[in-house]
Amino acid sequence: MLEVLAVLTLLFVGVIGVGVIILLAGLFKLVLKLALLPLVLGLKALVFVVG
Repeated sequence: MLEVLAVLTLLFVGVIGVGVIILLAGLFKLVLKLALLPLVLGLKALVFVVG
């Protein structure tokens, strides 16, 4: 019974760990997009003005 509990605990911890990593990766992507958006818009405006 103890072995089953240990395996379930490991699986649970693994799933939480993977979930947290995916969540952090998603947040990082979102922050990166938000940070790059003004830069991209600025470059487009610059190209529009120069061109």
